[in-house]
Amino acid sequence: MYSIIKNELLKIKREKINYLIIFISLFIPLLNLLLTLNMRSRAKDSPIFNIDYYMGNNVTYLSIIFGPMLIAFIGIYLFLKEYKDGTLKTLLLTPLTKNKIFWGKLVFTLLFGVCVVMISYLFSIPLSLIGGFPGMNGEVLFTYFISHLKTGFLLLSFIPFTFFITLLFRNILFALFVSLMCMISGMLIVGSKYTPYYPWSATILLCTPQGENDIFIPVLSLTLNFILFAILSYIKFTKEEV
Repeated sequence: MYSIIKNELLKIKREKINYLIIFISLFIPLLNLLLTLNMRSRAKDSPIFNIDYYMGNNVTYLSIIFGPMLIAFIGIYLFLKEYKDGTLKTLLLTPLTKNKIFWGKLVFTLLFGVCVVMISYLFSIPLSLIGGFPGMNGEVLFTYFISHLKTGFLLLSFIPFTFFITLLFRNILFALFVSLMCMISGMLIVGSKYTPYYPWSATILLCTPQGENDIFIPVLSLTLNFILFAILSYIKFTKEEV
């Protein structure tokens, strides 16, 4: 598995995807800052725009918008690149099996998601100071550190789905379109009674402090999503001819 992760890191560096990772990691809290400052300038009750509001929005953007989008992009890239360049055949000539390749890519994609989320969190701290949002203290920073960390790991639930649609369509446009539709529908569902049942919206209930009281249904939704598509994508990858 280590060799797979190392191979993916070298591939991303070679294709300069690492610059995209850094850019998006920094872009999310910066966009959040600009939106929050704009809203604060228009609002009459400006004290509501405190550190909780800013950090909470950062978690929201990562969990239902940019996080799933990034996971979809990197998941699609990891598999389609192998088929397009024929490198999968080369990997199979080594002691690596399809089983090891599949789980190595899954672990790498998870690490990728966690890194993006944590870089975003670290960058949001100085930006919140620049924005002058009141209420910053050690407890708040720790609370949202945990929220961001959970967001990174919860993105794991979307990886098998991305793998499956990538393997199913073998076309970047189809795969990205399906991923985008799932993400948009998740954004529309947030706040409704269906939020806990839909994986692309359930993450917000587990990543924000306000949602920690009732977690059974969101956890079940994300778990079933992971198990179902992990099985389907694993079968599709290991049984299909290269």
